[in-house]
Amino acid sequence: MAFAGDTLQGQRNRGAGFNARTGFLLPPLTESDFLLQIPEVTGEEYWQKQSGAKKTRQSADWSDGVRKILLPIPGPYKVENLVISKPFWPERDQPIFDWFDNWCVLDNPPPIIVIQQPVRYCNNEPRPNGKPIRYANCYPIELPPPTADKTSANVAMVELTLAVEDWKFQ
Repeated sequence: MAFAGDTLQGQRNRGAGFNARTGFLLPPLTESDFLLQIPEVTGEEYWQKQSGAKKTRQSADWSDGVRKILLPIPGPYKVENLVISKPFWPERDQPIFDWFDNWCVLDNPPPIIVIQQPVRYCNNEPRPNGKPIRYANCYPIELPPPTADKTSANVAMVELTLAVEDWKFQ
């Protein structure tokens, strides 16, 4: 059933995705609408894929001794490891392996920040859209050599695993 004011593009409301310039709702972002980078390690270069970093929280049950019901007690939360990957280019990616080797031998290595910026594309140029996700206090824990398989035509990948303290939109 149509209501007064409905258009093919949807109602002109101020809800999520409303574009003040055009007055229409923008479509949601796709997984490819993010730029992922570690500025202090790879500068302006972007990583291709991100996974993990899910926040999970433990809980316990307790009974107050009067009611016949178990009540939850939420505990602290933990963030899973963050895994980022990109196609391997020997000339461009050697600094990543050098950085990791140097970082691993430091007595008190500094944490790094990973930034995941949502973007919208205008004339094939990415434009920031909303707040970036900042993975704070990341500690690199694994960097295997690029994948290799003589029988495959797949792109060789570099995969970096990081322990993450927390993440939020900032």
